[in-house]
Amino acid sequence: MKELAKQTSEATNEIASKVEEIQTNTADAVSAIQEIVGIITEINTTSRAIESAVAGQHSTAEEMVNALSSATDAVRVIERNVNEASDSAKNVAQNAEELAVGASEIAHSAADASSGVSSLVRSINEVGDEVQSTADRAVTIEGNCRELAGLAGELKGAVSQYDH
Repeated sequence: MKELAKQTSEATNEIASKVEEIQTNTADAVSAIQEIVGIITEINTTSRAIESAVAGQHSTAEEMVNALSSATDAVRVIERNVNEASDSAKNVAQNAEELAVGASEIAHSAADASSGVSSLVRSINEVGDEVQSTADRAVTIEGNCRELAGLAGELKGAVSQYDH
């Protein structure tokens, strides 16, 4: 009978030790999950700030494209007027032709710049899409972490029932 009592006592001590180890591990897991939730929240905040900055850059780039387009139209009108004036007089025609060549170069440069800005706008839009996708994934991960934190709390509660 004494041997059985001794074995029961040893088994009880071993179980208590295992329960304490489980509780420690659970507390560590809950702490790690809370850290992860904090990091994900920080990433989410940063992603939203980046998205806002990209949207501002996109708006500025569109304004630049519109301004360049207006400048290109104005240059074309000037070129047309210069060509009409060149028909009036030979002396004026020579000067107008030089001006038309210069205006044409400006128009080509403006068109090239407009093309470059359009490419930049597309790139910014792609970055914006990626930022939005990252933000969406961060929100999903944050939800999963909250769910894990809840489960860890439930596990901790279940384990604490065996403390007594």
